[in-house]
Amino acid sequence: MAENERDKIRDLLVVRDTEGQQTIPLLETMYSLGRDTRNAIVLRYRFVSRQNAIKLRVTVPNTDKYGSRIIDGDFNGKRSTNSIFINGTKQFSHNLQHRDTVAFGNPQAQAKILCYFQLVR
Repeated sequence: MAENERDKIRDLLVVRDTEGQQTIPLLETMYSLGRDTRNAIVLRYRFVSRQNAIKLRVTVPNTDKYGSRIIDGDFNGKRSTNSIFINGTKQFSHNLQHRDTVAFGNPQAQAKILCYFQLVR
């Protein structure tokens, strides 16, 4: 990764599914997550919905900072079949915090965002 690209990274996701673990630098403002290979982040696990969630970069009110929100479902507003669980609790939408965990399908799922890291600059 080029140094100028590294400067654009605001957050990282550490994702684990049935094919292993990967660290994903988040450069874009929107990502789709799910089992379908057309998603920006593909999660390979049978209990993950085809379009399970979206991750958005959002502005923090009254600041010049950004945060991340994860929302259950797709870009058309359709909720997923299998839900998302933030730190073990079923949620529709959640503003991600440093070191949150997200499970897809059930709290013990094998497809997880193991950790969300917000980088400080």
